[in-house]
Amino acid sequence: MRNGSAEDRRSIRRFVNRRGLTSVAEAIVETTRDEFGDREAGVLLATCTPETARRLLPELLYTIPNLRTFARRHPAVLLDFMEVELEGLPRRQRDLLWTRMDAAVSGLALAEPDRLLRLVEEMGPSWVVPHGLSPVLGSMIRFDASRIARLLVKDEFGEAMRWRLPTVLSRNADRFEPDDQVAVARALREQESLFFGWIGSLAPSRRTEVFTRALEDLDTSTRVWAPGFLDVLPHELRHAEARRILELRSIRESDTFTLQYTAFLPFAEAREHLASHARRTKAEERAIGYNLLIACARRDRSPDVMREALALCDRLQNEQGPVGLSAIQALAASPASLFGDDALDPLQQLAQAVKEARDTSPATLHQLNGPAFKLLADSAGDPASQRLHFAIALLSQLAAPTGSISFPRLDRVLPRGAETSLVAALMPRPEEAARLDRYQLTFSLTQSLGKRAWRQDGLQRLLEAATTAASDSVVRTALSHWLDDPHTRSARVAQVLAADESTLAVPTVLTAVVRSRQDLLDVLLRSRPLKGRFLKGDVRFVPIIHSGFNRWLARQCEAYRGALDALIATPGTAEWSRTAAVRTLARLPEIGAAALEPYLASQQVPIQEAAPEVWRGRTNPDGLSSSSSPTPGPIGPASPSMQQPGAHASSPAPSAVNHSNPFFGAKRPRSPPRRRLLASSVTTDPSERLTSFSPSSLTTTSIATFG
Repeated sequence: MRNGSAEDRRSIRRFVNRRGLTSVAEAIVETTRDEFGDREAGVLLATCTPETARRLLPELLYTIPNLRTFARRHPAVLLDFMEVELEGLPRRQRDLLWTRMDAAVSGLALAEPDRLLRLVEEMGPSWVVPHGLSPVLGSMIRFDASRIARLLVKDEFGEAMRWRLPTVLSRNADRFEPDDQVAVARALREQESLFFGWIGSLAPSRRTEVFTRALEDLDTSTRVWAPGFLDVLPHELRHAEARRILELRSIRESDTFTLQYTAFLPFAEAREHLASHARRTKAEERAIGYNLLIACARRDRSPDVMREALALCDRLQNEQGPVGLSAIQALAASPASLFGDDALDPLQQLAQAVKEARDTSPATLHQLNGPAFKLLADSAGDPASQRLHFAIALLSQLAAPTGSISFPRLDRVLPRGAETSLVAALMPRPEEAARLDRYQLTFSLTQSLGKRAWRQDGLQRLLEAATTAASDSVVRTALSHWLDDPHTRSARVAQVLAADESTLAVPTVLTAVVRSRQDLLDVLLRSRPLKGRFLKGDVRFVPIIHSGFNRWLARQCEAYRGALDALIATPGTAEWSRTAAVRTLARLPEIGAAALEPYLASQQVPIQEAAPEVWRGRTNPDGLSSSSSPTPGPIGPASPSMQQPGAHASSPAPSAVNHSNPFFGAKRPRSPPRRRLLASSVTTDPSERLTSFSPSSLTTTSIATFG
């Protein structure tokens, strides 16, 4: 510690803290503080014993870099300190201390919830609930909801919030007692957005009572709630409030307000007024009428009512585009449960009318996909469902001229296992498009299903066929999807290389080879150029690989070093490629620093700067002793295949550098017996390797991204 550099001391402190070496921390914390100051000693304080932490905490609090870790290891010490410090402090100083402790509050709440709640109740911040308590507020509500409710009803809490109720309170609103729910609602009633947000977070069976009791001592006869707030109220209460508001003179004198609040009445009561407004002479008035007509039917939550509302939209075929868009937007907001088998015919007629309208916009057709996708997700578990086949037919009808459909994330809405029947019902269309060498629908469906697409054999066959499509961009996309499954990636990447070795220029394939098929690296590292659809001519392909070398054989590292040397020496190589290659050389195990020595004497400034740059922050780079100094030397000549300008190299990306210092937590290299075993089991002929692999010999590693 005394003789080492600042970087050495930092490494030792990190090692001690990560391993929890309390005895070591106790032995060096005082010495570190005396010789190097409070900040370096504060890093070790969390690892010390509770007695030492209690003694030094008042003096070193401002130096502790991570109070969350300190609170997890010494919660009682930190709570004792806060109780003493908060006693008698003025409000401003108290708020400053709570702000300083925000990072530790969540850990204290999990370790000592009762003590922390008592501290917040008696000497909490001016905003009542500390910000650091938000991540664990749900756990605190489950611990003691009544005490949390007593904090929420304080005026300072409502003033600290703005317009939106915290999500954690909305999710746990039903955990409070009925009287506490009313008390919180009463405290928030002066702010309508917070009040109705709280009412909407309660169970529907509780909303009427809480709403009524929270406002019982106020005169609300002339109160006008915003239309959006009425949606959270139960049917009867919503209807009663809408009728009361419609009786007000200020609402009766405005046609717009009257129409808006009429839509919150029962559909049978509002039907005639809304339907007549949908047939007015002005297009903007008809658009509002159609939108409110469907919205009113949606609020009744009845398939029969929705079917009746759809029947009233029979004149949309000759309407202007904005009118149809307004109606479809209201339809897209309706749940799939409102579209029963009896409503499919009116829905089909509405979709046909909107699609055949004179000026239907793409936005309108896109909105019409919403009901189709909702029906698709709701009925995917029943392959024989009439609603499922209707949704598929509607999507086909709305498909773009290219035959593609933009699916949403179906894996987030489909029940587990429903994707099998859905894919079986949809397969005829992507198969028909694949025969015409069109795979956009296949890609869209695969992406929407996410990991669930890995087990769909039909989709996987289409993706495999797309890897031989006529378009290079289609092939790249197909390879990214086909190699996405880690269980089949290793076998498939060998199959891809056996068909076309130039696919190594595709980042997905190159990543898979470096990550899981190191036995195929010789195809990349051989001296003759790769040939195929992605690489043509006599230029050798040399990618910039940033990591994963700890799983390479020694001869593979040597071959890659030669390729990088040739890339650097080739005239015409871009400057960024040269500097990236120099940085990569230093990461090769047992080669790194020694390979950089010739470039330290280079006449090119970027290469001179790149060579020592990779040593920054490294205690002992591979291959370079602490006493060795770089020896100038010439840059090696390029191989014959690299003498042409324009040699290929992928764009570099930053990656972590492995350190030999044990305090950095670097992975140990392979043991020599294991390396010899791998070397003896890998064939040297690349063509033989492509046909003789076995999935049982796969290994995995981590690499950086490729450009």
